Amino acid sequence: MTNKIVQPSRGSGVLTFRMVIFRDWVTMVVRRYKNMQYSLRRLISIFTGIAIILGVGMMLTTTWRSQLAIREDLKTQGASWVGFQSSDAELLPSVVYHQPVVDTFRHYKRLGMVELKCYDLTPQCLERLSTLEHIDKLYLISCRISDDDLLHLPSVNVSNLLFWNTNVSDSDVDLLAKIHGVKKMTFKTTNVTPQGIEELQLALPGVEIVSLQ
Repeated sequence: MTNKIVQPSRGSGVLTFRMVIFRDWVTMVVRRYKNMQYSLRRLISIFTGIAIILGVGMMLTTTWRSQLAIREDLKTQGASWVGFQSSDAELLPSVVYHQPVVDTFRHYKRLGMVELKCYDLTPQCLERLSTLEHIDKLYLISCRISDDDLLHLPSVNVSNLLFWNTNVSDSDVDLLAKIHGVKKMTFKTTNVTPQGIEELQLALPGVEIVSLQ
């Protein structure tokens, strides 16, 4: 018995060939669609990144320009150094003076730190500081301060007050006790004795008095 080899008809071969072509075409379309989706997502991500970078750049430029203007303004008032410190989510100017303050702080409400260093204070200096609503830290370092100067100190609204190598003494305790709003007062290398510190602490029970004599 002889086996017959059945040859596929020409029509069925053409149909199979067309199905293969159609399958490949569908596969190609699906791949292109997926690539388009990926490219679109990537394009959106790129534009989003660029927008964020531009926004941050503009913000930093604005902040830098503002800080530059503040530096120039405070230096015209005699400040030898101007920086910025963060306080309550706010950037506050901080200044160092090696000479008397020559003008009032009419453009400012708060300062982070004010350091008066190595010169003879004048009554006008503390009087000008009293125009501020608040000073976080006031440091009097290696300054000579007279009784007339101290008369203006209670009008300065300050949280942290430091006397370092400054000629305050026990005779000034009564005047220092009149400073309202102060939270911490530090004495380092001054003429205030332990007895004066004790008297000041009794007058200001809610204030941290630190002696580093």
